[in-house]
Amino acid sequence: MVRFAICVAVACAAAPAFAEENKEETCTYQGAIAAAVQDARLDGVREKRVERKVLSGTPAWPANYNNAISTIASWVYQIDKSQLAENDLGAIWTEQCVANWDAIQQMLGKQSG
Repeated sequence: MVRFAICVAVACAAAPAFAEENKEETCTYQGAIAAAVQDARLDGVREKRVERKVLSGTPAWPANYNNAISTIASWVYQIDKSQLAENDLGAIWTEQCVANWDAIQQMLGKQSG
C-alpha cells in the first residue's frame, strides 16, 4: 500500500494544478487516467506508446493531468495482465487516492484539502 501511495503522490506532483482542486475531482481524474492506461495495456499497446494512444481519444480529464500518464503507466505496466483483466484500476486508484489524500499531501509538503 505504501508503494501505491507513493505512486499516487508522484502522479499528484506531476501537475501543479492538483493543489488547486479538491481531492474527489483530482482523484477521479487520476482514476480515469489509470482506467485509460489499463484499457490500452489490455488492448496490447506497448508502454512506450501508451501516452500517445491514451491522448488519441478524448480524455475525460483536463490537459494539465496529461503529465501524470507516464507515471501511472509505469505502475500499470508492472501489474500482471491477468490481474488487470480482473480489476477496475480506475475505481481502485480513485478509492485509494481519496483514502490516502491527507498522507499524500503531507508527502508532497502541501496542505490537505
